[in-house]
Amino acid sequence: MSLVDGPAWERENPPAAAVPGRKDDTGKLDITLLFDDMPHALEAVTEVLQWAVTKKLPKPYERGSWQGVEPFQPRYRAAQLRHMLGAAKSKVRGDVAASHLARDHETALLELAHNATDALFQLEMACREIAGIR
Repeated sequence: MSLVDGPAWERENPPAAAVPGRKDDTGKLDITLLFDDMPHALEAVTEVLQWAVTKKLPKPYERGSWQGVEPFQPRYRAAQLRHMLGAAKSKVRGDVAASHLARDHETALLELAHNATDALFQLEMACREIAGIR
């Protein structure tokens, strides 16, 4: 063995830096589009979910219990419409300059965050139904 060339196993198995990188992600979804472009919206939805499992009165919801609501789509559509109505009424009352800034009376979180959460619940269940899951 030559000190210049290094051990044989090292010559046969070069360090990772010497090998060009490879990742087969062509055609796969770029989930960074969601996280990088809408971090505040994701945080707002997460705040709604976290409020529901930690602060909801008289008793917080169990994590994931939304998945067992029946009949699912009509009830979450109704919830979404109630939050839209709350935002509209808030603007009419003059509580906010624009309805998109209205806050839910129970959580003090944005009505839009509740709308987005309800929409995501509905979307998730529709996607599962299409995929034959549930």
